[in-house]
Amino acid sequence: MPAKASLIARFGLTPARRRALLDLVGLKKADHTHAAWLQKNVIAPHFDQIIDEFYRRLWKHPQAENILKQGYELSHLRAAQRAYLLTLGIGFDRAAYFEGRLRVGVAHARVPVPLSLYHASYSLLQCLILARLSASAAKTPARYRALAAYLIKITALDMSLAIESYHDARMGVLHKSISALRGKAIDLHRRMDTDAFTGLINHARILTVLKQGMAKAGGHPVSVIMADVDVFKSINDTYGHLIGDKVLQGITGRLRSAARHGDVVGRYGGDEFLIVLKDTPARTARTIAERMRARVGDEPLDLGGRAVRVTLSAGVATARATDDSEGLIARADAALYRAKRAGRNCVMVANAEIRIRSRPATRG
Repeated sequence: MPAKASLIARFGLTPARRRALLDLVGLKKADHTHAAWLQKNVIAPHFDQIIDEFYRRLWKHPQAENILKQGYELSHLRAAQRAYLLTLGIGFDRAAYFEGRLRVGVAHARVPVPLSLYHASYSLLQCLILARLSASAAKTPARYRALAAYLIKITALDMSLAIESYHDARMGVLHKSISALRGKAIDLHRRMDTDAFTGLINHARILTVLKQGMAKAGGHPVSVIMADVDVFKSINDTYGHLIGDKVLQGITGRLRSAARHGDVVGRYGGDEFLIVLKDTPARTARTIAERMRARVGDEPLDLGGRAVRVTLSAGVATARATDDSEGLIARADAALYRAKRAGRNCVMVANAEIRIRSRPATRG
């Protein structure tokens, strides 16, 4: 088993800082004698009665009762409280004592004990020990005062250490919860932006990418490729829709492999794909479109032992100063229509002379 990480190191409790904390609460070397006397004459003889009274009064609190309902056994809690009492103040200036009290806070954070109940529990335990001390040292008022002062100081030290680690542990749980929620939110957004079938970003997201790219272009050219699988309906009719679905997935992989880093490939709908090319002039955009067309059509797709040859037609358009995203897509779409009319399996580039045509109901 790996050794537990040191909490005193984690909290930066160097010997100098531990000494400063002891000075702050007023604990001195003479208090070791008080610790031994209190253990011998008050705690050891009466710890069962102290623990019984502690839990009898504590369980009247609704929050404490809820802890038992969560499955924490009273016998285990009593054993932990007994171990705490029998070490109260013993070697309080040693690193091991600080480490142990910090671990008490971590343990209680895991239960979890509400912080308000945590404060109240320390005060209750202190009062119960003081009551026993009063009976044991009633005949010597000076001793009682010294021991009572020591008890207040040692419980202050214990409480400060335990609450610091308690708070740190609870904040750690909170941060993990926030991180988990943030991760779920990111995953949800990713799923909302992703076409579940191809794994590409979907219609809405690719349009957003294009609009943002055009808005941030800063004078640099933005181009798009509108690509469409040729006679896709005949693929479905010949091989069935399951093979047709695999064809789309295979084409997706080839388009991605032909794209550059920074190019964004999206599923525009059905068997159509829209590729956004930032900082890309028309000549380069056409080269990329030709590479995508060749990557898709030069070799048949191997679909579980069945070779299916498919081709792609594409239209390329580069944004003009007067273009918005819709106008740019419309020009790419018109170029794609020209590629279809030219015999398919080719790339056409939109230009200023090309009049935008309405999209036909079926293109193939």
